[in-house]
Amino acid sequence: MGWIQSTPSPDATNPRHHRKIYRTVKFETALRALAEGNSLRATARIVEVDKDTVCAWLDRGARQCRSVILALWQNLPVTECQLGELWGFIHTQQENLPGAKEYIETYGDAWVWLAFAPVWRLVLGFVIGKHDPPGADRWLEQVAWVTDETVPFFTSDQWPAYTQALLNTYGEWYCPLRRGARGRQPKPRQRPCSNLCCTPK
Repeated sequence: MGWIQSTPSPDATNPRHHRKIYRTVKFETALRALAEGNSLRATARIVEVDKDTVCAWLDRGARQCRSVILALWQNLPVTECQLGELWGFIHTQQENLPGAKEYIETYGDAWVWLAFAPVWRLVLGFVIGKHDPPGADRWLEQVAWVTDETVPFFTSDQWPAYTQALLNTYGEWYCPLRRGARGRQPKPRQRPCSNLCCTPK
C-alpha cells in the first residue's frame, strides 16, 4: 500500500518536510467520490480529511488525467461528434457584472463547451470560458488534436460561431478566379473541406 504527501489531517507525518502523508487508498477514494458527484465538503467528510486537502487532490488528479489523455488519446477514429454547451456563472450573472468585476475579472457568465463522441462515449474536448468565437476555436482544436485524419460528422445547435470555428479547424483556403482581365486578384477565402458535415441536433 502506497502513501501520498498532502496537507494536514494525517495518517502519518513526514518528519523531514513536516508534511502530512496519506495512504493512496484514501486519495483514490476521494477521487472516486468526486467523480460520482459528491461535493468537496461531502468528500472531505467521507474520507475524513480537510476540504483544502480534497481540493489539492482534485487538482493533482486532474493534472495526471490530462497527462494520460495527452499521451494516449491520439489518432482516434471518431465518426460522430456532438457539440454543446452548459451555462453557469461565477459569483454573479452577467447582468450584475459591472459592480462585481471590480473585484475579480473572472466573475460573470461561464460556459462549459463539450465535444462528445456518442459511439465511444468519450468527451473529446472541453473548454471553460466565455460564449465567444475564440472559445469555440480552442475547443475544436482539441477535437482535431485527438482524432485521426477522418473528419467526424458533427451535430450542434447551429450557433453561428460553430460554423466559423469548424472552418478555422477543418476548412481550407483557396484563391477565387479573377473575373475579367482588370482589377486586383481576389483575396483568399475559406471553404469547408469536402468531407466536413454539420447538422442540427
